[in-house]
Amino acid sequence: MGNALIAHHLRRFGVIPHLEPINAWQAVLGAHRPDFIVFNHLSVPHLAKYSRRLKEMGVLTAVLPNEGIFYNAPDLEYGSKSENPEMHCDYYFCWNDVHREALVRNKFCSDPERVRTVGIPRFDFYFEPWKRTAPRHRPASGRPVILMCGNFPLAHFQEMPPEEAEHFFAKWLDAVPLTRDYKNIVRGNHAARTRFLDYLDALMRIDKYHIIVRPHPRELGEFYHRWLDKLPAEQRAHVELALDESIANLILNCDLQVSCEHCTTALESWIVGQPTIEIVFEKHPFFYNPKRAGLNIECDAPERLPAMVAEALKQPAPAALKERQQEHLRTWCGPMDGASAKRVARIIADAVKAQPAKAMRLKLSDYRRGWKLLAYGMINQPYTFFPVHLFLEKLSGKKTPTRKTGIYKKSITPSEVREAAALLESCA
Repeated sequence: MGNALIAHHLRRFGVIPHLEPINAWQAVLGAHRPDFIVFNHLSVPHLAKYSRRLKEMGVLTAVLPNEGIFYNAPDLEYGSKSENPEMHCDYYFCWNDVHREALVRNKFCSDPERVRTVGIPRFDFYFEPWKRTAPRHRPASGRPVILMCGNFPLAHFQEMPPEEAEHFFAKWLDAVPLTRDYKNIVRGNHAARTRFLDYLDALMRIDKYHIIVRPHPRELGEFYHRWLDKLPAEQRAHVELALDESIANLILNCDLQVSCEHCTTALESWIVGQPTIEIVFEKHPFFYNPKRAGLNIECDAPERLPAMVAEALKQPAPAALKERQQEHLRTWCGPMDGASAKRVARIIADAVKAQPAKAMRLKLSDYRRGWKLLAYGMINQPYTFFPVHLFLEKLSGKKTPTRKTGIYKKSITPSEVREAAALLESCA
């Protein structure tokens, strides 16, 4: 939705936007002949090499990161340097000035004036008029809604061959010292995920709340489906598993949000003034940072959670704590005014209109991939549509998706892009 909102503003500025999965990076040249491409990163070799080709063709490139809060100095340095000499980036849209200063210092873009602090576009949905995209819904029971957000994106590596985790962390081992302890990081995240169920069970035993469980987007839903299937029918009636719904919708419709160490969802709740509780586990520095410590009410034992929830619902957070939360938002989330997406769109529109005519010399492979992208769009499928893999997965009966089917299931379809555009237009 954050990207759809940027596209909404681009249309108003006279620029034609296309939203495509990152996996369609090679196909967009033949399909759309773009003047400007926004990536979420350029850190892998194939995208770095591609960015150099785009420069030669006169196509502008930019990075708008999915994650932009680097509390630790080594993380900040890693997230602010080009690891590949072939990489070329014209614009970088930063979340905050801390990151911007590091990017400028490390000469990530050739022109420091093109490194811009814009805030976080998806956070615009906590402000008018965009918050109207969140449908207002309350449980029929009338119970207070407690949103429980998991943060266990690495837990599944504990159940996979060791080389999978080794491969995943390999690119960070030298640059980010914390990742060298990756075996303990994975083990701790796996143990924390199991422990999270104890907190859920403690809250359900009170039988007063409607509980929505929202796993981290990188988590596999199968773990939570197994847990949900084992619940008695009377408990299951007051529990929802939200795997795909917008986190902004969930936060705007809850009465209290419970997060797990170092989860950005807590920051989102502060924006709208929702009470927050943070579950802490082993306090491993990979997941628990002193800069965030004390900004949420912390809970370290499942049996304590019900009383803390009851108190937080009854008694608002102290004004001093709220001010500290807002100061943290101002430092790490940039401008908080609901106009981040518009800032990004304005920069893109101005750059496109000032850019000289491009010299696009396409290869046969560019045309072939472009035709495939356009053809799949005609049947409402993303570029990541792999019918053979989907058929084989269904035939095998496996619940855990393969790599390719997992990518496909997370990809946005053309109809979803159109629906998002229509929803935003209705709110404007």
